[in-house]
Amino acid sequence: MLGFVLAPVVPWRCPGLSFLLVNDAALGVPVLAADALVGRGYVPLARAAAKYYKRTRHSRMAKAAEDGHASPDEILNWYAYRLVQHGVRLYGRQPPSQLLEEIPSEQIKAEFRFRDGATTLCLPWLQAPVFTDLAVRWTDLIKHRRALLGKAST
Repeated sequence: MLGFVLAPVVPWRCPGLSFLLVNDAALGVPVLAADALVGRGYVPLARAAAKYYKRTRHSRMAKAAEDGHASPDEILNWYAYRLVQHGVRLYGRQPPSQLLEEIPSEQIKAEFRFRDGATTLCLPWLQAPVFTDLAVRWTDLIKHRRALLGKAST
């Protein structure tokens, strides 16, 4: 029921959010792992990165992301790193575990690299992802939105 109360105020909703909430909460119908987090206060990292790229599309920030990164996946990876730099906490699953855990930002900055359009977190020397189903809390996105849009520091 809480999901239905929050759905109108969540700025990251997508078409079908109510469908996800109903299926996930009431019916137990399986949905994609990253999308299943939407009704629990999380936003898939790739969706959050794409949203901020869209909102800053004609800014110096977007230009910086586009200049050094040729593909859309690389641009989303750049924005994902920016979210973490500005205080947005990152959560993910370490396969084969199904437990969603917070990933320390210091570890992300020093050891890991985003890959596949901000859907996985990997060590540079390994092919297999270390963390999958990456997500952020939408409350963190709201809290840090001015800094993320390049308007002011939080």
